[in-house]
Amino acid sequence: MASGRPARPSRRARGFTIIELMIVITVIIIIALIAVPSMISGRLVANETAAIQTLRSVATAQQQFRQSAKADEDIDGTGEYGGFGELSGACGVRGGAAKVPTDLTHSMMNISAQGEVMRSGYVYRMYLPLASGHGQREPAGGGYAAGVVDPGLSEVAWVCYAWPVRYGVTGRRAFCVNQQGDITFTDTATFSGPNCPAVRPGSGFVTADVNSITGRTAVGTAGADGSIWRAVH
Repeated sequence: MASGRPARPSRRARGFTIIELMIVITVIIIIALIAVPSMISGRLVANETAAIQTLRSVATAQQQFRQSAKADEDIDGTGEYGGFGELSGACGVRGGAAKVPTDLTHSMMNISAQGEVMRSGYVYRMYLPLASGHGQREPAGGGYAAGVVDPGLSEVAWVCYAWPVRYGVTGRRAFCVNQQGDITFTDTATFSGPNCPAVRPGSGFVTADVNSITGRTAVGTAGADGSIWRAVH
């Protein structure tokens, strides 16, 4: 016979208690604290690895471009190096026709108003030498006009830098490569963001002139900007 007392709700019907909810939330927070730094670290490594591979591709493209002698302003039969615009086909060579086929992938042809390319969390900037040996940054949209860079020095020198779009978030290391093909790096928070003023033509060189790109690159020592540069292995 029914007693008339209401049935006691089951544990499932009552749902979670406040203590149980707090435990669940705490576990989620702990998991997030462990997982998020690992995800960020993984992204940094991936972006830095991609930057190194891109610079290797740039070095190869420069050698191919020079060997083609598509740029030969002094008409001496020896080719000169180019900028991103000339290497990728974004513009003509020294104000003339574009090189076909291109030596660098089209993913490097979106050159900003600051003469830079952004890709996979990194900013890339190219310099070719003036008659003084100072590096001339690639102009807005890419490519160099005829008569701007020195033909003789552009046969033997160039330099490209890559650094994080946001230091500590998209990468930590800044990289440098020139005609020798060896990539060096430094870890400094000042190398961060598009149009970064800390990146100078001679930053990664052993030279008293921070604007010069005709010296030797710094390896295991300070560059012209005071940063310690090391070899990428």
